[in-house]
Amino acid sequence: MLPAAGWSLLAIWALFKPAGAPSGIPYFDKIGHFALFFVHAVLLGWGLHRAGFAGFWPRLVWALLLWGGSSEVLQGLCTPDRSAEW
Repeated sequence: MLPAAGWSLLAIWALFKPAGAPSGIPYFDKIGHFALFFVHAVLLGWGLHRAGFAGFWPRLVWALLLWGGSSEVLQGLCTPDRSAEW
């Protein structure tokens, strides 16, 4: 679970740090968010599987959806230069 915990800390930093200059690549922020959450899901799934938890996928999906939604809301509320977008 250590890689997943480390990735969680990296995700918190990345999602709540001040926004940089916009990228010239269309939808780059969406691609970045997808990659961030995809790696998070893989690391959490791998850690839970290695720890011997059975039937964790549905709960993991709901937890990631909750984290994704709440992080968007918190970005809109707690950062001056980011907005909440679904």
